[in-house]
Amino acid sequence: MNFALSDEQQFLQDAARGALGRVNTVEAAREALDGAELPDLWPLSVEAGWPGLLVSEERGGAGDTERPRHETVSVPTMPACLWPGTGQ
Repeated sequence: MNFALSDEQQFLQDAARGALGRVNTVEAAREALDGAELPDLWPLSVEAGWPGLLVSEERGGAGDTERPRHETVSVPTMPACLWPGTGQ
């Protein structure tokens, strides 16, 4: 089984690192321990076009429909992944 990322996947990984690197998630998680709100990552993800990855090209999305649903993470659930108890 080949676990190496394709060029397209590597590009997406680099773009995600760049975008999320602008948010200090470690500091935000520490501040959340004291009751602060976690950063809202949805506007950042929309700007980056990530929600379109789950929409086929025929419907105007980026068309990453080859990836099984269990391998994708819904952006609205990201805060729940970063900090337990914040999801609905």
